[in-house]
Amino acid sequence: LREVLKNIFFAKNEKMLNIFDDNQLEIIKIKKALELRMKKHKDKKGKKGGKKGKNG
Repeated sequence: LREVLKNIFFAKNEKMLNIFDDNQLEIIKIKKALELRMKKHKDKKGKKGGKKGKNG
């Protein structure tokens, strides 16, 4: 299974290299990293407690 997944990701990456240039790929990677960082940040935000409403 692991080898099959590696092959799938490799094929996907090869196709993406043909579609986008280096600058575009770099922007895509940065955007994805920022999305993941924000998702983690949003997930943690509600777990710390704090006000839950107007009188919370």
